[in-house]
Amino acid sequence: MDFFRKTYKECCKRQFGPQGFKNANLTFWRVVNDVVQSFYIWCNRAGNRCFLNFGITPLATGEGAGGLFPATAFPQIANFWWDFNKTSEQSVQICVSEVMQFLQQYVIPYFQRGIDCGSAFIENQNLYKNLRERKTQNGDEDEKPHKVVGGFAEYCMALKTRNWEFAKLYLKDMRALSQEATTSEEAKDIHYANMMSERVAVYSDWLAHIERHDEEFIQQFIEANERKSLEALGLVKPGRN
Repeated sequence: MDFFRKTYKECCKRQFGPQGFKNANLTFWRVVNDVVQSFYIWCNRAGNRCFLNFGITPLATGEGAGGLFPATAFPQIANFWWDFNKTSEQSVQICVSEVMQFLQQYVIPYFQRGIDCGSAFIENQNLYKNLRERKTQNGDEDEKPHKVVGGFAEYCMALKTRNWEFAKLYLKDMRALSQEATTSEEAKDIHYANMMSERVAVYSDWLAHIERHDEEFIQQFIEANERKSLEALGLVKPGRN
């Protein structure tokens, strides 16, 4: 492990370990109620720039351990690229110190506000809205923007809190995108076309359950997925309570 990664990892363990964060290599995470809060650092190939990613994901996604950690960061909060000279211990220490300051100033308060699916949903919605506003101001709007603000993680949060309206909008949006894909250039590939058609059917089926507020169906989905997530994180043993 190079000096930057070693220094960063040791600092995070010392600073965030007492707050309940575990680490998987350079990813630090903790489970709070029904969500996973995590952050990780990534370095470029040249080894002179690092990038911080963070987020809150519901256990209800049922993802594997890697999928529970954020794939999207929120650049509207602040600049989270840091340059450093990998051959200079002083430069590395200054960079790591700045990353620690960023985590304390922005990321930890975000985690403290998003302590369950209800509060995390609001936090993530605000982050996505700010990101959209920033893209609009920069003239960098999405080519095919979703009608809903958020993704699968926020959809699962909505299911957990019985936010039926958001869940319906999300499913309708995803169904429309999948339906559009069935007539796209890629759909000339029969396998791709069939996959998109299957997705349309799945989204329609789920929408039917949501529209009739099928509590038993939704609760079974949530409980099964939360169990999968806890198993993936090694917090419960497979097949045991």
